Amino acid sequence: MKLLLVLFTTLVAFATANSHYQSPNSRFHYVAMLQAKNFASDELSRDIHDFLNLVDENKIMNIVMSYLEDDEVQRAIEYMYSEAFHDLVRKVEAMPEYQNLVRYMEDSGLDMKKVISKIHKLFGMEDYVPPMEFSSMNTLSNLGGLKALFNAVEAALPLDKFTAMYNEKMHTSPAFQNFMQRLHSDEFQRIVTTVYQSPIFLEMRQKVINDGVDLVPIRDFIEKVLGIHLPRVDSRAMLRAEIFASDELSRDIHDFLNLVDENKIMNIVMSYLEDDEVQRAIEYMYSEAFHDLVRKVEAMPEYQNLVRYMEDSGLDMKKVISKIHKLFGMEDYVPPMEFSSMNTLSNLGGLKALFNAVEAALPLDKFTAMYNEKMHTSPAFQNFMQRLHSDEFQRIVTTVYQSPIFLEMRQKVINDGVDLVPIRDFIEKVLGIHLPRVDSRAMLRAEIFASDELSRDIHDFLNLVDENKIMNIVMSYLEDDEVQRAIEYMYSEAFHDLVRKVEAMPEYQNLVRYMEDSGLDMKKVISKIHKLFGMEDYVPPMEFSSMNTLSNLGGLKALFNAVEAALPLDKFTAMYNEKMHTSPAFQNFMQRLHSDEFQRIVTTVYQSPIFLEMRQKVINDGVDLVPIRDFIEKVLGIHLPRVNSRAMLRAEIFASDELSRDIHDFLNLVDENKIMNIVMSYLEDDEVQRAIEYMYSEAFHDLVRKVEAMPEYQNLVRYMEDSGLDMKKVISKIHKLFGMEDYVPPMEFSSMNTLSNLGGLKALFNAVEAALPLDKFTAMYNEKMHTSPAFQNFMQRLHSDEFQRIVTTVYQSPIFLEMRQKVINDGVDLVPIRDFIEKVLGIHLPRVDSRAML
Repeated sequence: MKLLLVLFTTLVAFATANSHYQSPNSRFHYVAMLQAKNFASDELSRDIHDFLNLVDENKIMNIVMSYLEDDEVQRAIEYMYSEAFHDLVRKVEAMPEYQNLVRYMEDSGLDMKKVISKIHKLFGMEDYVPPMEFSSMNTLSNLGGLKALFNAVEAALPLDKFTAMYNEKMHTSPAFQNFMQRLHSDEFQRIVTTVYQSPIFLEMRQKVINDGVDLVPIRDFIEKVLGIHLPRVDSRAMLRAEIFASDELSRDIHDFLNLVDENKIMNIVMSYLEDDEVQRAIEYMYSEAFHDLVRKVEAMPEYQNLVRYMEDSGLDMKKVISKIHKLFGMEDYVPPMEFSSMNTLSNLGGLKALFNAVEAALPLDKFTAMYNEKMHTSPAFQNFMQRLHSDEFQRIVTTVYQSPIFLEMRQKVINDGVDLVPIRDFIEKVLGIHLPRVDSRAMLRAEIFASDELSRDIHDFLNLVDENKIMNIVMSYLEDDEVQRAIEYMYSEAFHDLVRKVEAMPEYQNLVRYMEDSGLDMKKVISKIHKLFGMEDYVPPMEFSSMNTLSNLGGLKALFNAVEAALPLDKFTAMYNEKMHTSPAFQNFMQRLHSDEFQRIVTTVYQSPIFLEMRQKVINDGVDLVPIRDFIEKVLGIHLPRVNSRAMLRAEIFASDELSRDIHDFLNLVDENKIMNIVMSYLEDDEVQRAIEYMYSEAFHDLVRKVEAMPEYQNLVRYMEDSGLDMKKVISKIHKLFGMEDYVPPMEFSSMNTLSNLGGLKALFNAVEAALPLDKFTAMYNEKMHTSPAFQNFMQRLHSDEFQRIVTTVYQSPIFLEMRQKVINDGVDLVPIRDFIEKVLGIHLPRVDSRAML
């Protein structure tokens, strides 16, 4: 009976906490929406609604609202919205034991995907994506993609009949004549061009491309069939598509952007991509270390104050920061949750008092009567309650509580100040179930603890394989305990981290390049492996054509000096004066940018220990911040604080449319070609190269995330948004620019808890080998070696001394050896895998001896 109560009270409590910071009307509307949601089968939904109708929502709402000022409740709410808690949620959801529980509840009649999605939304998390289940994983093929599809469709069309019908219609049908005239008119072309210049269309188009859809075959097909011309999209259109301010301010920004010679700037930037210092800066921007810094800065209260200030000034800071995230290749930017009374807390008794008050407000006598009625009249409810009180359910819950991962996550929540006892007692009382207690022993355990030709060759070999036979063998081994451990490990974050570290090795990247030169499309191969392991999309490392032939053109300082020299500063000054007389939005923005309040906010950011630590890390990694600071000060006419040794010691110890138009007006003053030429000329500079490499490194990415997690940084984001910038777009763009990963939930396996021992990986590979038609492989091999130059070249390279040297270099790398040992320590036997690869490919993989490990 009582499950409904916990569903209701849990959802309503969270919903009210969320909606408290919205309008009063929206608060009660949200509860009505909750009631309308169906989280169960039709019959069970009706039962749940019967219970919900017994609840006095206003009374419950008032109680919850009155406890929002309680300091313990506030801490709990803050924690629920924190990244630390979100990370715990993801880890728990990745547990096989938790997934078993979810399946059990789904079998009991609840729509757990909806339930968990609602919880995610209440916590301000990303959308919930259940673990992938693939019924037809092994019936996929590559038929040539969209291009081949449209070619095949075109070949199947009766084009001769189409032509005859077209000519007939053009002579006999005024309606068709009119349609074709309009389709080929200047007006239609203008309308289509307008669509292609639309910021919304450009953004949607880019999203489709980013999701892996090749639009060129579709465009070519439409042009061929309709006989029309679709516009091509250039970088300038994409730049202008981004609006980071209110409508009026956006127009001002666009006016400035229109002054910029984009080609000139682009040429300067491109010419500096070879500069060693610029390279280091770019590499660093794309590194995990920098991403971590960005997150820490964004989490800084001082930064969040700055963001709010800038938003109030007319900028859409959410768009701006999102664009920066995308630029750095980071995950989407999510602005921090705001709680209006965070600094005026009181103590009303905490979570225990809250749950007691909610319980006292519930009509328990009516619940009991409804429960008894449902147990006599509703088979669906009877079945649900029987399952909820069954030994099987108790066993599943107990298994969850015994999991080391769950115990560790539970302890983290407790360590962060959340009292779980009132929550446990409330659930037990309402549902009439018993949740396991955690003893010290359990806690101790938890704490201790290819080119076209080569593709055809490969397909010829694959066609010799009896896929069903191989699949049956693999499926039969899924119950083997050793195989299960290996599969679990492949989907673990620990293994994923190893994969990323190996992929970051220069030796591994040399191997990838070698295989690509041999005819394999390694990006597709590695992306497929990533997808198979449930990892984020593979982003190949940035390649700079002259990485090993760097020069010194003067570094970041010379780059910024050259860019500054290429800017039409006189036109900028004239445009600035004009805007200060004609644009109220721009006037307001500049006043706020030069105000004492802005200076105070920026100074607060610079005094934050977290920011100072992150800043020092960037400097330690070889990026010279002085030219960047000087350039910003000169262009914006503002003063950035200087950091002194005392501040550094403290940091180490405490270890709108109008604005868019304005910005565009300035950008339009820039000679992009000139700028681009300068940047391109610096791509050979060794310091610039190092900077670029660092921006793409995992270390830099980690810094970005840490900076974004800083409350001070989040204040800055809000300030910039209040000033008119769309910071979400800005930061998202920076994330993408830095090539940072997206989050991918783990895969699940239905039989994780019914393991057996069938011989492990060695037996699996032996069985697969026995099922392969090796005689046919040999015959096909001999044929290909006589008839296919591409295959001959591939095999020659695979058996060459150069390939052996590259592989040996990988095996001698300390990072690889460490990663290899971690895999072995985690229980994966690599010998059967090595033997199988050697036998099938006819190559020799190096052996690792104890001296190498030492």
